[in-house]
Amino acid sequence: MPEFRLKQDAIPGRQSEMLFTPKVAGEYPVICAELCGAYHGAMRTKVIAQTPAELNEWMDSQKSASAEGLDHAVAVNPAEQSTDEFLAPFTNSLEVHPDLLEQIHPVPSHSHSPAS
Repeated sequence: MPEFRLKQDAIPGRQSEMLFTPKVAGEYPVICAELCGAYHGAMRTKVIAQTPAELNEWMDSQKSASAEGLDHAVAVNPAEQSTDEFLAPFTNSLEVHPDLLEQIHPVPSHSHSPAS
């Protein structure tokens, strides 16, 4: 988070936390700071720093959203998605076709020999 002068490396399979208190409310970009792999360009999000009153209002709104089930979820677990399913929202808007993705990121074939 460049505006906060904070950086922490992520280690696959390990949960990490970073606690801090911003001094100014607003939205701040969070970007991946190192070329890390195939999804590097899509690794962007934002920090939303709110006043205590705004945070409490947001927390109250989330209680009702979570009670309604996953129909209103804004995030999904990509572990259950294929590479094509995960990349579809990004590639469709860029007009990248699946055959091109196959050349860049081939799907391994699993051939099984018939039992004798």
